[in-house]
Amino acid sequence: MDDKEFTKGGLTIEDIARQTASNRTYVSHFVNTHYGMSFREWINYLRLQYAKDIMLKSPDKSVADIALESGYLSTSYFSRIFKETEGLAPGRWIEEMCH
Repeated sequence: MDDKEFTKGGLTIEDIARQTASNRTYVSHFVNTHYGMSFREWINYLRLQYAKDIMLKSPDKSVADIALESGYLSTSYFSRIFKETEGLAPGRWIEEMCH
């Protein structure tokens, strides 16, 4: 996968399979074997790590901008996934990490 390819909104396993001249079954198996998670979980993991990096470097950036820059098409979905994973809403996480 290209550098930060995971930040493309709407990225699918088929996109990655095409880029790697493979098929979705192989890509799925590879991600499951090497990362111990589904393709969607892996992409969300990469996006969340990227989003947290943005938040730490630019704590004044809006949650909507961070979500979009990280590859999420919906701020509410980003916020929900972030809270499920980190235990805090993005804005609260920023407050606790940066202040």
